[in-house]
Amino acid sequence: MLHIVKFFENLFDDAKITVNRLIDFAKDNIGKMTSNNTGGIYTSRITATQTKVDALQTVLDNKNTDGSNYAGSTVSKTQSRAYFQNYLSQQEGLIKSVFGKGSQQYTEFFPKGLSGFQQATDTNFDSMAKTVVQKATEYVAELGTPFKTQITALYTAYDTAFDTQDSNKINVEGVSEAETIASLALQLQLTDNVLFTANSNINNPTAADIYFNTALLFAPHRVHRFKGEVGANQSIKICDFDYSPGKHFKLKNSGPVPLGFQFHSMNMPVGNAFTIQSGTSISVIFSDFFSVGDMLYVTNPSNNADGAYLVSEIA
Repeated sequence: MLHIVKFFENLFDDAKITVNRLIDFAKDNIGKMTSNNTGGIYTSRITATQTKVDALQTVLDNKNTDGSNYAGSTVSKTQSRAYFQNYLSQQEGLIKSVFGKGSQQYTEFFPKGLSGFQQATDTNFDSMAKTVVQKATEYVAELGTPFKTQITALYTAYDTAFDTQDSNKINVEGVSEAETIASLALQLQLTDNVLFTANSNINNPTAADIYFNTALLFAPHRVHRFKGEVGANQSIKICDFDYSPGKHFKLKNSGPVPLGFQFHSMNMPVGNAFTIQSGTSISVIFSDFFSVGDMLYVTNPSNNADGAYLVSEIA
């Protein structure tokens, strides 16, 4: 059966075709059209394809910059939160000595105890930290001005870092959307190039190799495996890698305790962390981790047991 409908589809809409490979293929096509442009038949297509390649490349450059900014702001937020928690932990004794551990005032500061701040989500931590600042102000006569001043400054630093991270995250998400739009534009232009070239060379299939090198679109299938152990309460690098959104990791936890896996970019944690329970495994594509990354880390949150992992990087 002749499936004519395929000639009406986007020929390059394939998850296995990475953005960088699409650009390499397009550049090669531009070079081949330029070298075989008798009568200027491909001149307008050369210009249109180059314009779309440049637009996509600009988006990718912005993506790297915004990804780095987001990674840096994530570290700043994490550090600011840690400074707040550490200072509050140090001053817990002051609050206890003034009001007593079982008092109403102590509970107002620590409704879930000190551990509640460590375990809180970002949203809950922000609410709890605001309450601490409010109570430090309310009980300034009993606890003193230095405590109120310092805890307020630490919360302000955290709040600023949180807002900066949120802003940078919005920028990253905006660039990701722009990448999708620019990639689609280039895909459709290349599809148009294929159809136009085919129409100009009907009954001459060898012309396909003159204008297009489809080998540039797909990498050879390969698997890299990494096996090791991670000590109790440690975070270690598993491997370096070249980022491509279509690649994926198969993550297996072969040890007795849950393990967390997360991308790093420029030595900073970025994006989503995936927790794998003992004896289980999952497959995660790179784009589900984050839009950038160059290292994979594993974290063992257990205080008393080593973990073990087996990771496969699949192109």
